[in-house]
Amino acid sequence: MMAQRNSDANKDVAAGRVSAFSKFSEVDLRIGSLLEDQFQTNYLSRVYPLTMPWCVGGPDFANKPRQRRCYADAPKVNLDAFTAMMSQRCESQFRTDWDFNPGLWSLAFASKINLPTTMSITRALRRGGGAKEDEVKIGAAAARIYMLLRQGEYMDAGGNRRPVNGDISKIHQMIGLSNVEKALLTNYHFMSSRFAGTRQIRNSIRHIVFSSRVFYGLPLYGSLTPSERHSGLILRLYRCRQTDPAITTMSKNIRNVQRGTFLH
Repeated sequence: MMAQRNSDANKDVAAGRVSAFSKFSEVDLRIGSLLEDQFQTNYLSRVYPLTMPWCVGGPDFANKPRQRRCYADAPKVNLDAFTAMMSQRCESQFRTDWDFNPGLWSLAFASKINLPTTMSITRALRRGGGAKEDEVKIGAAAARIYMLLRQGEYMDAGGNRRPVNGDISKIHQMIGLSNVEKALLTNYHFMSSRFAGTRQIRNSIRHIVFSSRVFYGLPLYGSLTPSERHSGLILRLYRCRQTDPAITTMSKNIRNVQRGTFLH
């Protein structure tokens, strides 16, 4: 057990946050309609200049010229490998940035969904619809699925019709799905079960947990939920370099907490 030190004790946290933001004025920003190309090596260093201040580094994207490491035997660092490496960096600007790693993971997830060409739409539709469908009919089928998610109904276990109300877990039980729409949903579920971060992959995780129960017995789950600020546990488990500027300039008490020496 470790001591819990939280400055939010006996304090109105909401009022404190309002008071903190009251010191700043509002700034109106105007954005253009020309979107930034995310699939560029220097995109991350330009979006997160405080985390990557020298505008170097970044993943190598397919079918894009390499801005650095252009020699022939230079290893390629794809987006997945770059995302995994950045979450393991021990520099403070990476570990304390609350936007960099989530934004990088979001870019990697969107790339996995949008770029692969493994969704065999035509083959799936041939099995479901019995004929070759063109892109217009595929788009119409996808649009109707979205419409049924908002306005459609499904049949519950008791045989009663219930509104779907956007519940994605009831998407296969919706009433009135055509063969083409069922084929699209089957392909969607299959491909989604191969990507981390989707709802469908939970079925695979559930199967692994169940097989572990058969061999090892019932597991015991526990979660650590430290406070959002000044947690002694987070400070003790914090991984960093002793010569990091963020460490050398911090207070003596926090450094002692990280070393395991608690001051009373």
